[in-house]
Amino acid sequence: RGMDGTLNDLWEEALVIDLAGFVTRLRREGFAVLKEIHGMKLKELLGWSDQVVEAYGKVFKGNKALVMDEGLLPSAKEDIRIALKLQFHQFALRRDEAAMQDLARAYIHLSRFQAIDHRDRGLLDELNRGQAPSLEGIFEEKEVLSEEEVLYLQRFGAFNAYLGRIEEEKEILRRDFAAFVSSLNA
Repeated sequence: RGMDGTLNDLWEEALVIDLAGFVTRLRREGFAVLKEIHGMKLKELLGWSDQVVEAYGKVFKGNKALVMDEGLLPSAKEDIRIALKLQFHQFALRRDEAAMQDLARAYIHLSRFQAIDHRDRGLLDELNRGQAPSLEGIFEEKEVLSEEEVLYLQRFGAFNAYLGRIEEEKEILRRDFAAFVSSLNA
């Protein structure tokens, strides 16, 4: 290789961003670190966020269940959160309100993806399809519950636990996103 090949290699290396390292810095230090990245490096970072957000959108649209297994996500939740914020930031610069609202909703909907206990998968699949057990005659006044009633209470309790986790995470995500938007306006 000649001198020109070496300079081209160095130039290409200079353009390559350590995406994992930069995403880690974004998590740790916030979006102020975006001021340090320009040109092709910014383009590469935005390309990564486009891919992550697009893959997340496909999974979300393909699964309309109320409670979804976070194992379905194409990336770690934290990476998806970073990617959604990057996309939101770009659309905020363009003042694209509709896209900003879609991204904010997508951010909050991450709460619907939960770590599902393997013992609960069948139950959640069933309930997400709207196939709750029959309630006919359940809970009539009697001293002993039938096996079906006991099973229903157990299943309902498990499902309710997931809904509670979703609501808790949803509130955390709302506060986090509001803080992020506030930091953009500062």
